[in-house]
Amino acid sequence: MKRNATSEVLRGFFRLLAAAAFAIVAIAFFAPDTAQAAGDSVIKKSLKAGQKDSSVKLTKEKNTVIYEIDVPKNDAELGVLISIGNVSDRLIITFYYDSESNSSISRDEIYPDDDGNIALEWYYSVLKKGKHYLSISGAGTTSTTGTIKLETKEYYFNLVDKEDNNTYKKAQKLELNGETNYGFLGKLQRYGMDDDDTDWFVLTTKSEGLYLKGEVFDNPYASITMELYDGSGSKPELKYTYSLSEPQEKVLKMLPAGTYYIRINGMNSAASSGFWLSQAIYSLTVAPYKELKSFTLSKSKLTLTTKGSSSKATLTPELDPVDAIPRTISWKSSNSKVATVEKGVVKGKKKGTATITCTVTDVAGNTKSQTCKVTVKKK
Repeated sequence: MKRNATSEVLRGFFRLLAAAAFAIVAIAFFAPDTAQAAGDSVIKKSLKAGQKDSSVKLTKEKNTVIYEIDVPKNDAELGVLISIGNVSDRLIITFYYDSESNSSISRDEIYPDDDGNIALEWYYSVLKKGKHYLSISGAGTTSTTGTIKLETKEYYFNLVDKEDNNTYKKAQKLELNGETNYGFLGKLQRYGMDDDDTDWFVLTTKSEGLYLKGEVFDNPYASITMELYDGSGSKPELKYTYSLSEPQEKVLKMLPAGTYYIRINGMNSAASSGFWLSQAIYSLTVAPYKELKSFTLSKSKLTLTTKGSSSKATLTPELDPVDAIPRTISWKSSNSKVATVEKGVVKGKKKGTATITCTVTDVAGNTKSQTCKVTVKKK
């Protein structure tokens, strides 16, 4: 089962991030805009999503650059990292979603810090395949200059949510493998994108018990629910509803084997006041629930030395059943002066003996412990 390796990145979704040392003031305008017409003052650059560019230097004569960014697949998220040095005045940064109408998603007026630097990290989602435009302009100021370094990242999230899955009859099949899947909801029609208020998924369990987890990332205005439906009848029958205003982790121990639907539903109308607040990424994880009955450690006894390659060894818990889902695995040494342990790695420190205790708690709160006796010899 995938854990939370990407959670810190996910929690940065929709944020306009600036390095802590930078004092940046941003004023956003969400009304449709018109791209600046090409002229002698405009520099044009073409990039594919995932590429970098550091060749642009704004001057009084060439005070606008328009990056044409080619996104090669639908439902992609585009990350844009902007670093600009020697900035003498404010810059206007505009992202255009549609290459034909040039309607803007966002327009931000950015000021440099006291050292003349700007650092930004923005993410745009969910884009359609095609060309999109990012404009960085000092037009209208007296002396804006600056050297631009631009980096684009493609497919920041691997969205399992593929349209059209907004009715139970078109529900996407969801594998019960414990992996974290990501989906998207949004009210983005005014920005040239499709509105997407509901996603349906279908799954089949072959044993009793289900583990269900869901979360929405960094949109406090979104009102989204995760609903579980019994799919054994002619139409899905609602069994449970959970609000994703806070992360949910549920263990349905007695849920019979069978077919079920999950509906991710709803974006609060108050969340449609701007592009950034009109969308949300959610995660969805499902797996059969298997109660942790016991576990063994890979070794019940260890002999270590105080120095060299034999001064450390790794202990691994082997779960029964093997597909039980651990919520936490903790480690403790009875004598850390003799031997320490961290994430299963035991290190010999001083001649003597110590007992290493491993405690595993599954997602339903069942807890089991095992020990390993460690003897440390001086080397």
